[in-house]
Amino acid sequence: MTLALLILLASSVFSGCDDLCTRAMVGFTGDDGLRVWIDISRCVSFPLDKEDATLIMEESPCPCQGDLELQDDFWQHEEPGCAIYINVDTGDVECFSG
Repeated sequence: MTLALLILLASSVFSGCDDLCTRAMVGFTGDDGLRVWIDISRCVSFPLDKEDATLIMEESPCPCQGDLELQDDFWQHEEPGCAIYINVDTGDVECFSG
């Protein structure tokens, strides 16, 4: 137990990602509820600022991309037939395209 805890602590120290996220869940509306995990190229912290939310948007497979605006609990970009919402507290992405 102690060895496992030490390994866990050492890996978080050496990763440079203490209490930060390097993965995000992306959900697609209209694709039978498809949800996929994506790996992010660097750590992001919560609540997400615009820079971290933009990174998640750019690295997600969602085709809806553009200048993000903060609305309540989401960074979002909307245009006709396309929208992306990124949760400020979790980094989860909802993608609507059609």
